[in-house]
Amino acid sequence: MFVWLRVPAPWRSDDFAANALARGVNTMPASAFAVDRSTVEHGVRINLACATSREQLARALKVLARTLQDRPSALFGTI
Repeated sequence: MFVWLRVPAPWRSDDFAANALARGVNTMPASAFAVDRSTVEHGVRINLACATSREQLARALKVLARTLQDRPSALFGTI
C-alpha cells in the first residue's frame, strides 16, 4: 500500500526524498514517475507495506513529519 505526500514549498520532491533518506527513511520522489520533461508535482510516494512492524512505521512517519517542518537548508545549505 502506498500513499502520496505532497511536499510544501520551499521543498522540492527530490530534495525532500534525499533529506528523508539522510534521516533513514526512503521515499520515491515524483520525478521517478515522470514520463516526460513536463513540470512535476512536488511530492513523494511512501510505501506503508515495507515496514516490519507498526513501531517502525510510526517512527518513519514521525521522521517524515519532522522533515516537513524543517527547511531544505538543513541538509543542502542556504537556498
